[in-house]
Amino acid sequence: MPIDTTETTEPDIDRRIVRLGLGVSIAFVVGVGLAWPISFIGAIFTNLLLQAPGPVPIRGIGVLLARASVAMAAVWFGAQFLLAYPMFFLVGLTVAIFAVFRYAAKGGQMLLVVLLMIAILLIPSLLVTSPELAGTAAFWLVANIAVAIFISRLLFSLIPPDVGAPPAKPKKPAVSQAEATSRAIRMTLVTAPYAVAHFFFGWDAVLTLIFIALLATALSGAASAAVGRMLLIANVAGGFVAITAYEFLVIAPNFVFMAVLVLTLVLYFARTLMSGGPYAPYAGTALNALLVLLGGAMVPFGGEVDDNFVGRLLDIGLAVLYIAIAFNLMESGKETGSTVKAAG
Repeated sequence: MPIDTTETTEPDIDRRIVRLGLGVSIAFVVGVGLAWPISFIGAIFTNLLLQAPGPVPIRGIGVLLARASVAMAAVWFGAQFLLAYPMFFLVGLTVAIFAVFRYAAKGGQMLLVVLLMIAILLIPSLLVTSPELAGTAAFWLVANIAVAIFISRLLFSLIPPDVGAPPAKPKKPAVSQAEATSRAIRMTLVTAPYAVAHFFFGWDAVLTLIFIALLATALSGAASAAVGRMLLIANVAGGFVAITAYEFLVIAPNFVFMAVLVLTLVLYFARTLMSGGPYAPYAGTALNALLVLLGGAMVPFGGEVDDNFVGRLLDIGLAVLYIAIAFNLMESGKETGSTVKAAG
């Protein structure tokens, strides 16, 4: 999810770096310490909320949580009904993926886009193997939004934006209906085949589904094939950092050391994100990759235990390779079509 760090109401970048670094680290470390399910997703939601110029308004908290709850209930009941009819389920899954991508292309709230994409891929998979586990995931996906809102508002209170900053630049204009539909179709053609294969072959890699959901959501906002390729590279970079951090934690399995290590890494990514440099738009995506892989290893969910860390990395690597090939094919086809149209 590339972020335009130039659009800010706060000239003091160091304040934003510290706020983002502390907030995401607190969400991750507390989640690991309390071992609540899929707690690393709370850190990802916190990452998204703390990149905003200000906190979620009080009056908007209830609306956001209500939308998240309704969306989760719709995914739950829709999947539970359609799973009895496999062919209709796969069609419904594809349509749902398209709808989320189109909502994202039209400028939909990124937090809801991420939540919906994770839910659409994760909840049906868990319903097949364990309805009880699916219920736990559905509850904690919404609960993690509440946790992220609380932590982000706390950090905005402790480290408030600079009141003397100039007003933010106007947002970029929304894309046209045709462009939004075109983007959604391309990303659906990239993502849906993997999702369909996952259910058709009965794969049970929970962490891989979450990773693919985040990667697909990030790619949906790519303005060009070059940006998309950089996002893919950012995910790989975040993965390598996660592997290195995990090896350090295996050598020194100490909670305080883990907290310090996570804070250091998150602050590094936060500084890169806020730097305005060439890699700034991709640092948030790399950070999310780090949080998913490291969090999934430290607080396993859905029967995935940490002694299979290398196996899960291989699964994710193969899935990312597929997404990379499919995305580049789609973007190459788009560029070829544009060239032919221009020549004609």
